[in-house]
Amino acid sequence: MQTQLFRGAMVDILPVDVKRQLADVPGLDTMLHDQWAETLKHFFKAHQETEKTLDKQGTEVTRKLAQASLDQLKKLKGMGVVKSGPEDSDEARSHGPVRKNALKLLVQHKLLYN
Repeated sequence: MQTQLFRGAMVDILPVDVKRQLADVPGLDTMLHDQWAETLKHFFKAHQETEKTLDKQGTEVTRKLAQASLDQLKKLKGMGVVKSGPEDSDEARSHGPVRKNALKLLVQHKLLYN
């Protein structure tokens, strides 16, 4: 009885994807504790790896979109379509150090110049 309550509580706190995968495992309820725990670890680690990969891909897509936007802006400025941007205004000049710090952060996080 206690084993079933413990196992139920452990499964309840797992992500939905892991729960779905565990539902397809035959004999999960009758496994010995060590085997049951290893099965949970296996599916949870696989879920974490998938999440990590998706997060990296999302970061890469964001970086590429930011770079494409900057390239497009540079192109438009070069063509004379965009004559001046906010960096050319008096207000922007007064915030020069803030802008430089922001650019440093973008470079550090590889959102710019990569």
